[in-house]
Amino acid sequence: MKSPRTVPVVKRRARAPKVKTGCWTCKKRRVKCDEGFPACLKCTKTGRKCDGYEGRGKDVLVPLDRNVFLDPIARLPFSFPCSDDQERRAYQYFFTKTASEIAGFLPSDFWNKLILQASHNDPTIFHAVVALGSAHENYGGESPGHLRRGGVTRQQFALQQSNKAIGYLRAPQSGESVLLSCILFICLETFQGNHEAALIHLESGLKILASWLHDDDEHQPVLSSDCVSRPTRQFLEEELVPLFTRLDIQATTYLTSRSLREVNPCSSTAEPNMPTRFTSLSDANTHLADLVHWMLYCNNGAHNMMYWMVNNPMAQSNFGPPPSSPDDPIPKIPGVVLKKILKIETQHSRILQQWLDALNLYLKENPNLDTKDIRGALMLKILYTSTTIIKAASLYNHDLEYDKYIPEFERVITLAESLIKSQSTARNKNTPFYSFEMNILPPLHYCSTRCRDPKLRRRALELLEDSPRREGMWDSAMLAAIARYVIAEEEAGLGEVSCAREIPASARICILNKVPVLEDKECVIKYCKGVRNPYTKLDIREALITW
Repeated sequence: MKSPRTVPVVKRRARAPKVKTGCWTCKKRRVKCDEGFPACLKCTKTGRKCDGYEGRGKDVLVPLDRNVFLDPIARLPFSFPCSDDQERRAYQYFFTKTASEIAGFLPSDFWNKLILQASHNDPTIFHAVVALGSAHENYGGESPGHLRRGGVTRQQFALQQSNKAIGYLRAPQSGESVLLSCILFICLETFQGNHEAALIHLESGLKILASWLHDDDEHQPVLSSDCVSRPTRQFLEEELVPLFTRLDIQATTYLTSRSLREVNPCSSTAEPNMPTRFTSLSDANTHLADLVHWMLYCNNGAHNMMYWMVNNPMAQSNFGPPPSSPDDPIPKIPGVVLKKILKIETQHSRILQQWLDALNLYLKENPNLDTKDIRGALMLKILYTSTTIIKAASLYNHDLEYDKYIPEFERVITLAESLIKSQSTARNKNTPFYSFEMNILPPLHYCSTRCRDPKLRRRALELLEDSPRREGMWDSAMLAAIARYVIAEEEAGLGEVSCAREIPASARICILNKVPVLEDKECVIKYCKGVRNPYTKLDIREALITW
């Protein structure tokens, strides 16, 4: 009799538990996430890209429709430690509107991903984001269906939230949190027109960043390691150095009396390494900022050399002040300085051309860009063309040099007109626009004040007047008022000006400094008139501009 057949028992492998929290990458792999910031260790140690975090529980961080603002108390699409509906509303506004506009025309993962991710885990960043969202909504006017709250304005609420963020910052923090909060405070202060406070935050952030990037005895950490943990060098270089570099440029171009800082080791001395192709428009923007930062350092070096030779007794023994005449009011540049300037100009032109070739190659290889990326590409062309004007004209340090670049000024204005027109179709023309970084305002400012062609500079002025916007420290209404004053002063007594050559060197204005009070719609400018001669003391004047 046959024994009954035994059926082998197959052991099934137990399913991995479903992961409810953590980053998207760990959830897909069904592993426990350590939820580290800015990227979890599970991903970074294995070389994977951390795809960010979702909301807590079952709620997911997803974009909302803009019509959500029709609801006076909009609910966030994920759980969040908001203490009241006003906090929730301000964060909602930042999440759906501010984050998408704050970088301007150029793409930015910093605002759309990193800050939102950090605000989900850090109360300091959360309250700073709420303050910025409230200030932005107040700047943009009342949204449809807004909820009026008795006695507490959005501006006061933004201040309360800013104070809360500072309160949380006093506790032990991560280095990432400190620098991200610093950027948010700079943004909030510039947004409200408090430029002096913004510069204080910027200087602090640059010092902290430099102390972590320099590995030598001369740069000791500004913050104690007992209170603040040091971020990874990769995080600093990839996420923060590009933004702080652009902020350093913005502050120095706005306040010409300010000197650039050395954001990264060798950033002021080493020639930028320009790739043959860019991986994205954001990559192109980062390389252009590095290039501009280095070029400004070079220009300052040439100017310092010139003024040293003029004012140093030992140098003066070798040459005296060169003669000048009414027909040629421009002072002659010492031969040693001129040789240095020509070398710098050739070097700058070569690297700028490399940058343009890399951008054109990227655009050629990516012909199907969406509308947002096309605007970003136009913005980069505007910044490039403006840089080609400034890099040469500022080297020679006199305003007659700008007359050689009339075609470039026209190209900047034409591209800016196209960009503003494309943006106006997507939003109300009279709704003010805010971005944290420089976009079209500085180029239009230079076109209206440094281009002396009467038609072109008035086209630039019209764009400043018809497109209300603020870009960091730059405000369109203020710049338009300054341009009107400069045009009137330079063309006074000349009758009808038909070309740039008709404005003599003695009438041309160079703005040295701006001290605005945006709430009162006024600004004090310091300027000099005529050719800036290193052999004579500048005749500095002041004027109160109102609008």
